[in-house]
Amino acid sequence: MKQQKLITLDERINQDLKDLLTNHQINAAIELSNELFGEKASKEHAISTKGMPGYYAGERNAQTVMVMLNPGVNAGKNDGKDQYNEEIDKYGINTSSLETFISTYHIRSKTGVEQDLDKEGKIRIDNFDVKQAAFLKDWTDSGVTIPAGFPSNGKEDRDVLRETRVNVLKQKLQLELVPYASQKFSSLGRKKLCYLFPYLETVLDEIFRVDNRKYVIFCSGFFERLFKAYSNEATKNTQSFRFKIELLEKQPYPNILSNGNVYCTLVRIAKIDKDKEIVAIIAHTFPSYALPNAYDKMRKYGLKCFECLNDYQQTHKP
Repeated sequence: MKQQKLITLDERINQDLKDLLTNHQINAAIELSNELFGEKASKEHAISTKGMPGYYAGERNAQTVMVMLNPGVNAGKNDGKDQYNEEIDKYGINTSSLETFISTYHIRSKTGVEQDLDKEGKIRIDNFDVKQAAFLKDWTDSGVTIPAGFPSNGKEDRDVLRETRVNVLKQKLQLELVPYASQKFSSLGRKKLCYLFPYLETVLDEIFRVDNRKYVIFCSGFFERLFKAYSNEATKNTQSFRFKIELLEKQPYPNILSNGNVYCTLVRIAKIDKDKEIVAIIAHTFPSYALPNAYDKMRKYGLKCFECLNDYQQTHKP
């Protein structure tokens, strides 16, 4: 297959917000939904086409990048007009013009966690976000300040959890492979993976935009499948693919979960036109429901992933 022109993160954001402002739906989301699931997708597989896209959160120039699959939210709920208006009000997004829509969207993406409050008017505690901090606890110089008291050996202090969530969302960059909400996404068949290549290239382009990235973490085993598919196609069509992806080694770690091993895989990614490369890591078990609020287990898993990546970097210095 021949790749499309590379679309940058800003180009995608600008076009999607323009679509929302003028047509109240996102054309790219409609196209992707039809390509992946057909025009009559089930509620479980439906992709949000009218809701606010979630491209990124945090600091775009951060040293640490964590890449997720997509916002795992019910598409029907996300497409509701009430949800859309609530999000605009909650985060102070200004839709009076495309320019203000774009500028306030970026403010929301960078600092929106400060407006995500619970019924008591305090920062809402989100276990998925806090798990990211537990995972990064032992990553040297990650740029994320994680409170000394987290994770604790006993009951977590809720104010510490709030501080932890704010820091981990604001001080790193979180990217979404696909920015449109959907409940079920990772079970795509092999033949459908090619439709995600343009989104993967957007994410990789944003990662390579900054020279001093220290850690890049892909948070799902799904990325191994996607990278293999991309690499296979890139080998056949070297002129139209912008990145070279090479899976290196996969490591199992026993005794972290009671019901099986956890895994990570190293991956070398090169941007061909800039002669630049990084070594990143796939944290296969990151989204596992076997690690719900078990912050200590997530910290141990993160430490194993860090050691795997750090050992490779130390033994393969230029």
